[in-house]
Amino acid sequence: MMTLSEKFGAYAQRRSRKTLVSRIFLFLSIWRERAALADLDPHMLEDIGVSEARAKSESTRPAWDAPSRWMN
Repeated sequence: MMTLSEKFGAYAQRRSRKTLVSRIFLFLSIWRERAALADLDPHMLEDIGVSEARAKSESTRPAWDAPSRWMN
């Protein structure tokens, strides 16, 4: 027989896993944000405090190359 904490732990573990569909939407969102960053003019990048080199570097990263906190 499972204890209450074991049941809750199993439930929490299932809930914390991302579904395939939600991961696809997450990757599409990251891809769109990086594409939008690549389209910004130099004066717009200056307004948000990002150098052109940093923007180019960030915008060419693949969608799955994101901080782990974005994936949880």
